[in-house]
Amino acid sequence: MIINLTTSPPVLTEVTHEWAEERLAGVCGRRRIDEAVIRVSRHAEASPAWEVYIHLVTPGPDLAATTRDHTLAAAFAKNIGELEDILDAREAKRAGRHRDHGPSSAPSAHIG
Repeated sequence: MIINLTTSPPVLTEVTHEWAEERLAGVCGRRRIDEAVIRVSRHAEASPAWEVYIHLVTPGPDLAATTRDHTLAAAFAKNIGELEDILDAREAKRAGRHRDHGPSSAPSAHIG
């Protein structure tokens, strides 16, 4: 997985590639991630101050979420939760499409 990490202000030392990769481990276990674009911002004048944007490039539709919270850890955890919710919804939708509906009747049975 390639991680493209940007921070604002650029001197944030709390966020490293290893730190981000550790937090993405749960999502990586569920889906192959080719690239993770992560943008972490701290808005000192806003409340909540921390904003985390994650865009995961995956086979099929990509996953993306933006969250805000009062601490960096909480904003990141909230974002991972949203990404997992998106994955859950997609898996449920896929399972619903592949559900066994039983034997279908032949088209000639409806001609009458």
